[in-house]
Amino acid sequence: MTNLSQIRWGRYRDYEGPTFGGVIKVPDVTRSSPFADRVLKITSAAEGNVDAINMYDSGLVSVGAIQFTDNGSFQVTDMLGAVAEELGLEYVLNTLQPALSLSGSTFVKTSSNVWRFSLNGTIVNTKELQKRLYFKDSSGNRLGSYNENKRLYAKTWAMCLANIWQDPRAIDVQVRFTLPRLINNFVWNELKKDLFTGVQLEDGWMGATRALLLSFAVNSPATVVKRYALARNNKHKFGSPEWCLTVLRTVVTAGIDVWPARWGAKLPLIKSLFGVTLPKYNELLNNPNILPQPSDNLLIEPIVTIEDNMKHTREIQEVELTDTSREVINMPVVEPIVNVSKPSGVFAIIVHLVKMMLEVLARVFKR
Repeated sequence: MTNLSQIRWGRYRDYEGPTFGGVIKVPDVTRSSPFADRVLKITSAAEGNVDAINMYDSGLVSVGAIQFTDNGSFQVTDMLGAVAEELGLEYVLNTLQPALSLSGSTFVKTSSNVWRFSLNGTIVNTKELQKRLYFKDSSGNRLGSYNENKRLYAKTWAMCLANIWQDPRAIDVQVRFTLPRLINNFVWNELKKDLFTGVQLEDGWMGATRALLLSFAVNSPATVVKRYALARNNKHKFGSPEWCLTVLRTVVTAGIDVWPARWGAKLPLIKSLFGVTLPKYNELLNNPNILPQPSDNLLIEPIVTIEDNMKHTREIQEVELTDTSREVINMPVVEPIVNVSKPSGVFAIIVHLVKMMLEVLARVFKR
């Protein structure tokens, strides 16, 4: 269980507040795992662990592997509601109890059939009420707005939110809650039309490029969508490794200060999950002539049908026949020619015996 001593303090621009990097990793995946699962693993390498908590930026409260925010969008609240549906309301109430007691709040399902916090009897359905819920007053997590009491209050919320994910069933809920939103909620316009509509490649350079663009869009979707629109009509053939590298360079080197480190965190997973070796950030930024390396081929086991098995069995049976037996089986049968005249005496007996032998041989050959 996470305790208060593990909660740290962070600052970002005009905000400050509690932070916890988390210790629970997203479940491992392989190169043959579904595309969305691999994207989640890559995104979490830069965004956070399952129990990661961030309360020091404009998102007010960010939780989980891709850092869902709660600032008016209620994504964190909805995810807690999914946990309540799966593990029961008592699990959520018991885990959040220290923070609920401090704030005078509870967790309920509303008449609209959605899960929300209730603060002193009022449903928390605005950003202003969220500030009071998580940070005690209307200043929220604004830089310089804390005293010791308020710091303890906010850190207690961070601790409790981290502890929700101690149960493996809750981890599974977060993954299932995240996967469809990860694919659908962070791309639009040309990016969605080009790379996330219809049947798309999910391995190699195109698969890796789609995964990386999506993982950076989780952090700043508007930036990725805008920069992709500028990069898509480059001089290279659409979908080629050169096209992909040009797009990535244009999008990722967009001047967002946290992206260089995030690029570095994702490179090993891009190699293992998509078979693509990418340059380091400084090379990507400073060497526009760098050439993409070939991707590794993904070996896929063939699907064997019943018809395939039957054909294979017939082929084995044919191979097992020796050359000699094959020659015998394929030998044309020659009917014996018998003189119609009736020989007599010893000669007749000999002719009769030869005829019998020929008939026996003919029957053998017919088999």
